Amino acid sequence: MAKLHYTIKKLRKQIGLAPDDRVLFYAGRLMRGKGVHILIKAFHQVSKQDPRARLVIVGGTGYGSNRLNPYVRELKRLAKPLGDKVRFVKFVPSAQMPLYYQIGDIVATPSIWKEAFCRVNLEAMAASKPVISTTRGGIKEVVTHQSSGFLLPPKEWEKELPAIWKLLWSNPQIRAEMGRQALLRAKQFSWYATAQGYLNIFENAIGKRPTEKQQPLLKTG
Repeated sequence: MAKLHYTIKKLRKQIGLAPDDRVLFYAGRLMRGKGVHILIKAFHQVSKQDPRARLVIVGGTGYGSNRLNPYVRELKRLAKPLGDKVRFVKFVPSAQMPLYYQIGDIVATPSIWKEAFCRVNLEAMAASKPVISTTRGGIKEVVTHQSSGFLLPPKEWEKELPAIWKLLWSNPQIRAEMGRQALLRAKQFSWYATAQGYLNIFENAIGKRPTEKQQPLLKTG
């Protein structure tokens, strides 16, 4: 445990974070549908009320890609007035992501398209991190509002994110309890739990299937 704590502390330092920084964390592709521009705009409001707030954005334009496309340029343009309060980290392989989630305090996924699932939410919750996400697509089937995190319509982020941030930091017990609930919720989506769910469905379907009456092969006179 001490070694892990040291590794996390070292990674935070490499990224440019101070020990007392409060980190809002994003992981995923840098594409408009993921709503990263909404997150940065909302973080402008958060940083006005909390000088210790930091935003760490991990990801590239695609798997293994760090291409500087027009959207990434737009994101960096939006973040420029915030200076070192926003840190961009290039693509990180999946195997290393469990460690990166630990440098964040709260994870944000501001998707504006209809996410089918949004695996990042589940990964963050498995790391015991409260999640602030949106009401789009299947996200609300994973994140439980006001339990494992918060669900905000994309248009409400600039208005609501500062209030949620203040709530979570003014009462550490709420943040800790949400992290605990997030982990419990994530366990419901383990491979074992998923397999058991499918097994129950199949067994239930087989149990309800009508039994066919066996007919004799030959008629006897």
